[in-house]
Amino acid sequence: MRRSARHSRFDRDDFNPEACRALPYPPPAYTGDEAQALKRVLEAVDRVVAATPRSIVDTAATLALPEWAALGAAARHALTVMSVRGRLPE
Repeated sequence: MRRSARHSRFDRDDFNPEACRALPYPPPAYTGDEAQALKRVLEAVDRVVAATPRSIVDTAATLALPEWAALGAAARHALTVMSVRGRLPE
């Protein structure tokens, strides 16, 4: 697996498998807004993986990268969107 020098020791597929990125989020399981919010989280994960150094020397500095803040924002937005409908039926 080829990795750029900037990638962490993990590949994005370790946390965000290609198969999951390719899956649609069809109704009725997810609304259009929910699907879009989940897609934004997955895209943010990809950006975090690309921006995180291969070897983390300063954890605080790494977590201060804008990509990490964007991931947090995407996750909070997804939680807000998903909370409108609440839990999915069992």
